[in-house]
Amino acid sequence: MENEMTEWKHAWMFFSVAAAALDDELEPSTLTRWAETGLFTGCPFGAEDRYIRQGVRQVQLWLEDLQEDPRMEERREQDYLQLFIGTPTPLAPFWGSVYMEEEKLLFHAATAQAGKWYRRYGLGIRREKGLPEDSCLYEILFITALLEGWQTDMREGKRGEAKKRLEDLKDFVAGQMLPWIPSWREDVMLYGRTEYYRGLSNMIYGGIRRLAEMEVACETGDR
Repeated sequence: MENEMTEWKHAWMFFSVAAAALDDELEPSTLTRWAETGLFTGCPFGAEDRYIRQGVRQVQLWLEDLQEDPRMEERREQDYLQLFIGTPTPLAPFWGSVYMEEEKLLFHAATAQAGKWYRRYGLGIRREKGLPEDSCLYEILFITALLEGWQTDMREGKRGEAKKRLEDLKDFVAGQMLPWIPSWREDVMLYGRTEYYRGLSNMIYGGIRRLAEMEVACETGDR
């Protein structure tokens, strides 16, 4: 039970960092702090997954290069715009509907389904960011919210509710993220110009794969 609990906690930390790393409002000072503390030198979650290991190495090396050359930050910002915003179209759009809909329609069924998941837990999105509900950022934030709720339920002895959160998390990952994250990663690897986003796409893909594999034991740990 303790090992399973620890892995779910490590998953929460992993995806919390991934969400911060993917956010366009990430402060340069945060990147500097990550580099100085060696945040990516060790990753307790999914250490056996080759995509996570590779992604962690890529991001860590980029952070080390940033310490030597501050211009790396400007290149990262340019890479973000070209990959995820794009004019007229992004090279690697990071929302599911582009990959899951046959006609690559934005704000379609995949977007609506993501919104239903959020509202089930009383969550909403920041409309001012201009991102659809099925963006990778919001979906990762939803994962962290479920894991935060799970930890709260476990502390309060609400094991049934905690188990349901993890079951919903796995259903969300399987139905809402696994169908498109692999293709998104391929696009980032193809078009990305910085090891920062190439590595981050590897980490996210590997992390999603690992979540899909993890088991939800009876009462979240009691067998």
